[in-house]
Amino acid sequence: MTASDALFLDRVSHDFGKLRAVDGVEITVAAGEVVCLLGPSGCGKSTVLRLSAGLEALQQGRIAMRGQIVGDAATGRNMAPEHRQVGLVFQDFALFPHLTVAANVAFGLTALPAGERQERVREALAQVGMLDYAQTYPHALSGGQQQRVALARALAPRPALLLLDEPFSGLDARLREQIREDTVHLLKASGIATLLVTHDPEEAMFMADRIYLMRRGRVEQAGRPSDIYYRPLNAFVASFFSVVNELPVQVVAGRVETPFGPLPANGLGDGQPAQLVIRPEAIRFDGPAAGAAGAMVEEVRFLGAAALVRARLTEGAHRGRLLVARLAGNGMPPMQGEAVWLSIANQGVFVFSGA
Repeated sequence: MTASDALFLDRVSHDFGKLRAVDGVEITVAAGEVVCLLGPSGCGKSTVLRLSAGLEALQQGRIAMRGQIVGDAATGRNMAPEHRQVGLVFQDFALFPHLTVAANVAFGLTALPAGERQERVREALAQVGMLDYAQTYPHALSGGQQQRVALARALAPRPALLLLDEPFSGLDARLREQIREDTVHLLKASGIATLLVTHDPEEAMFMADRIYLMRRGRVEQAGRPSDIYYRPLNAFVASFFSVVNELPVQVVAGRVETPFGPLPANGLGDGQPAQLVIRPEAIRFDGPAAGAAGAMVEEVRFLGAAALVRARLTEGAHRGRLLVARLAGNGMPPMQGEAVWLSIANQGVFVFSGA
């Protein structure tokens, strides 16, 4: 913990009855950093956000903001949410329907003099491109516009930390892409430390400086998006970011035998069951050669920028196994029923313990 950390969670755990929702989580968000809590539904990520905001009483561990302890289960300290200098944006935006856009943004600024309050509202609405809608009511806005107003309301008090809980999930796909791009640019320009909760791995990779991937209340892996994607610690982490191909293999003399030749099994003992995990983009369509496996194309789905190809292995110990490949859309994909040879790239192929 340092004074420059906007948020620090130290061995935080939380139970709902007999269910352990958060289990020994440690998270740091530095000043100006965008950090994503990523994971499947029910993994505890929203509970971490609520604990950080002070909306849930801390049961175990400590929480600090800017070097100050705001929650400590051992001493019973639990600073109220309004004193933590955090801005909150939830999935449903929680705008007041009877208030105009400007009044919604001004709602948390009652302690300021009227003139300064109006200036803060104008500044926040201008930041999100909604100044022209100041006197409009929420029901007259699109989902994307409501999201921008909710963000302006969170930014207006100039918080030291912004907490976003699935803020884009209610938007349609095309609008979601545009809004999250605008948002990440705004967050970086404002320099506000941000903790974003999402279940969408693409969203996390696009927006985050660092990702904490959670499962069953624990952090499975943390790091930069590229580090987690290219160096996953286990099969769960690898498969969370894309569909993957998984083949059971056995460790013999420090290697595993695969349809594509032997591969090193670093850290795994002889005789130990293992998993070969292959990302779809790591599969190549080549001619017969050492390290290539014969297969028959069963299905081709053209996606424009890419094509998904499902091919079934026709030889070796894994004969009959169906593999999914993702090919860049810069050439014609193979045809259904075509016999092909498959090989694998150096990147995007992993060997994990199968236990």
